[in-house]
Formats: sequence, C-alpha cells, structure tokens
Amino acid sequence: MIEQFCNELNGYLQKTYSYKRPPAYCCNNNKTINAFRSKFDLYFRYKPGDENKLVIARIGFKEQNKGHGTRLLKFISEIVELHDIEIITLECVNKNSFSFGIKMGFTDIGKGNMMISSKELIDKFQIKESTSKH
Repeated sequence: MIEQFCNELNGYLQKTYSYKRPPAYCCNNNKTINAFRSKFDLYFRYKPGDENKLVIARIGFKEQNKGHGTRLLKFISEIVELHDIEIITLECVNKNSFSFGIKMGFTDIGKGNMMISSKELIDKFQIKESTSKH
C-alpha cells in the first residue's frame, strides 16, 4: 500500500514541478517516504505502528508562501480515503509550519506536533472550492 501512495505522490510531484524522474521513494523497510529535489524536501511516515495515520515529518519548499504546501495537502486530501488514512499529523513544527498548520485547520497537540482528521482536511478543501466557484 505504501508503494501505491508513493507512486501517486510521484505523479503529483512530477506533474507539479515538471520532473521527469520520480523524486519520491520508499525507505526504512517500506515505512517511510522521502522526496527531495531542489524545490522541495518532504518526509512522510506512512501508517506508523499500523495506525491509520500519515505523519508529515518534514515539509519544506525552496519558495515559501507560494501555495506549495496548500497544494500538497489538497493532493493528500484527495487520496487519504483510498489509503484508509484517518489522521494527518505535522511533526516537530517550527514557527513557519506551525502558522501553516493553523491556517490549514490543524490542532496543536503539544510537543511541537499538530493533527487534523482526514475528514476535516477533505471538508476544508471542499468548502474552499465551493466558495471560490460562487
């Protein structure tokens, strides 16, 4: 299942950033996904401990405040149900990622971590789309 998630992430990243070769790969015995190129640095833990959770352990973009993180979360919101992911967490947030998390509807759960349910994330983007169409 992680391989499928990684393939979908590669499709998104290749299309969004015009890369020919896939930037994301599974590592740590198929428990994590690392995606690194000059424009981004991403690291995910996929369903750690067999929980229905996606941990975004690192989210970084060369260009900030350009909508890259929002588009990534929108992509994730479109595939979480296919992967039976119920919770998305941001781990060890810094000042920028904390502000981003609050803007995206994440809740501070302490120790530098934030979370949002998949349903809340999906709803956030559906509401955003419906208000932008009117």
